[in-house]
Amino acid sequence: MRRLCYLLRRGQPLGSKLILLVLLWSALLFGPGAFAQETGITVGPNVQVSKARGDVVHNEVLLAADPSNPSRLLGCTMGFWPERNKLLTLAYVSFDGGKNWRFAVANDAGLLSADPSCTFGPNGNAYFTAIERSRDDERNDRLLVYRSKDGGETWSTPITLFGSAPSVDRPYVIADVSHNSSQGRVYIYGQIGQRTVGGEGFGSSISLWRSRDEGLSYEGPVLLAPEKPFSFHPANSVVLSDGALVCLIAQVDPLKRNDGYVGSQYRKADVQNGNLKVIVSRDGGESFAPAIKISEMYDDWRQEATSIPSLGVDRGSAQFKDRLYAVWADGRYGRTQILLSYSTDEGRTWSKPLLVSDDQPTEGDGRDNFMPVVAVNPDGVVGVMWYDRRENPDNFGYYVRFAASLDGGETWLPSVRVSEAPKTFETQGSWPIRGGAWHGAGGGPISLTLDRYEWVAGGHTAGMAADANGVFHPFWVDKRTGVSQIWTAQVVVKGSVTRNGSLDLSKLDDISGSAILDLAGCGYERASNVVSCSARLRNTSKDTLNGPLKLRVIALRSELGEPRILNSDNSQSGVGAVWNFGELVKKESLGPNESSDTKQLRFKISNPRPFRQGDYFKFRFVVLDARVLGRVKKAP
Repeated sequence: MRRLCYLLRRGQPLGSKLILLVLLWSALLFGPGAFAQETGITVGPNVQVSKARGDVVHNEVLLAADPSNPSRLLGCTMGFWPERNKLLTLAYVSFDGGKNWRFAVANDAGLLSADPSCTFGPNGNAYFTAIERSRDDERNDRLLVYRSKDGGETWSTPITLFGSAPSVDRPYVIADVSHNSSQGRVYIYGQIGQRTVGGEGFGSSISLWRSRDEGLSYEGPVLLAPEKPFSFHPANSVVLSDGALVCLIAQVDPLKRNDGYVGSQYRKADVQNGNLKVIVSRDGGESFAPAIKISEMYDDWRQEATSIPSLGVDRGSAQFKDRLYAVWADGRYGRTQILLSYSTDEGRTWSKPLLVSDDQPTEGDGRDNFMPVVAVNPDGVVGVMWYDRRENPDNFGYYVRFAASLDGGETWLPSVRVSEAPKTFETQGSWPIRGGAWHGAGGGPISLTLDRYEWVAGGHTAGMAADANGVFHPFWVDKRTGVSQIWTAQVVVKGSVTRNGSLDLSKLDDISGSAILDLAGCGYERASNVVSCSARLRNTSKDTLNGPLKLRVIALRSELGEPRILNSDNSQSGVGAVWNFGELVKKESLGPNESSDTKQLRFKISNPRPFRQGDYFKFRFVVLDARVLGRVKKAP
């Protein structure tokens, strides 16, 4: 040891044998976890974004980060100005990575303005879009596009992109920042209300405008109509490294959509009434391939809790380049929870939905989680934020929470609370009221509406972006000042991105399609709430499976309570737990139809629900998804 200290002080190179001895000595001294990867999520202080307009009620926010400059952030929002009874759209900009913010641009010239969107392009360009209504008829809505050549410092006079019937709704703007011939293209994607020749409403179509000259002029729109009886609800878009444009849509059956009461109670969102899909353009927005289904949806509009889904892309990490991630709030559990699905082949196929929100693994009644946003940083870390009601007994208020994945969305670090104060809804005092007067179609009597402009869900969107340095910036609204305002915080995720969750497993292939678990002797010990099964790993292919053969858990839940694994071989008790079946196989090799020796799988159920008559036959005690990792030697 003295020799080692001397060499280190002198700065002398160490031989390989000596380095190995140092590592072994350190492992004995500090334990087997001495060189384990340290992971965690750190949240910085909350920063008020909209302080310059502290009198405006803010809702429905989005955020963009300049991919080439970590100091630049651009956020946009809808706002209500009570003093002037004015609905407007605004944007705020930061030039120091989110520490300080200032007002950037607003659309407040017309009767009202709504549905803002914002993004960065290459060469310092920034874009802000908004819908403006100049008269009391939605058929006079205009879609306006503002452009900045200096990252949001100054803004041009807006271009009117669309200014006649039918109306346009919820547009999003995205710029191509890929390093190929399509770089600099700008796409605006939303929906247009369709009308018959007689002027009656006739559903909506997806619409796409495109610019080939960095936003100076636009072509389109390209239109796609939904199949009946479904209707579209557009979400955001992303651009892959080859320039392909991927747009996310929620396709909902209006005849089955849950948006009301049964008696005095909200309906449970446990009816499959829609599908989440992507549409892809590989020719610069000139056409779209047929839509590809991601997952069924259990769409629920009570309290606007479902919100709009969100799409993210890994722009170029070493492990997961071009992997796509879709998140949405889903009511299949009897309340809204946050689900995620990912695609490893540019949107052609998608994984089974994974549960990201982690407040209550059991199904049934509970508080709603909603408004998810997904973003991916340059290292491939996936971040998801959402509005979370676990700490709000009224199921109206919420905190903002954030979770991260280091293995391409398969497993998640425990979520952390981001917001320092909750969004609350007072029952006393004065509320901001919006007044509107409207003519019916063709003139006629005036309709008067007085309503509260402060949505329970904070609008239809929240925001989050990952900057060029890998820092995440959640972007949300709460009313700790007494007025609904925009807040943000810097979130740093510590840990290396790896396939299969660790360096040793990253070298193994997913061979799940070539093997199966044969289970026997399964039982539930009611006194201890322990569930156990004997398991053998069997080769179901014509090839030889070579070790190490490991079973890695990627999803774990129970209808009875909170499950944890008792006997994994890597000492983990939840997702990421590993059982090593290779040690139960001769020469760590399984031939066709051969099986390993038996391994016990044991689970403990905490906080179990009380049994009721009939529950013995209904509970799914443990539901587990896992991958078999190893190597395949192809048959000759």
